[in-house]
Amino acid sequence: MGTAYKNINQLEYDLYEIKPKGVRAYFKYDTERKRIIIIGFITLKKTQEAPKRYMKQAVRNIDNYKRSINNDK
Repeated sequence: MGTAYKNINQLEYDLYEIKPKGVRAYFKYDTERKRIIIIGFITLKKTQEAPKRYMKQAVRNIDNYKRSINNDK
């Protein structure tokens, strides 16, 4: 899902990244609400590989967001 598009790469932790012009945006697809993506973290692209600490931060941010959405219901 999602990797058919240019500049989108699948990463660890069920994350994807998109890299438009020097920026990395880490995101997940929301499997409960099909076709919705949740951006977890955006940073300037400074290295060739996605740093694990940024991926882990993105996962934490997404998990916190999902928890807050569920608490609002």
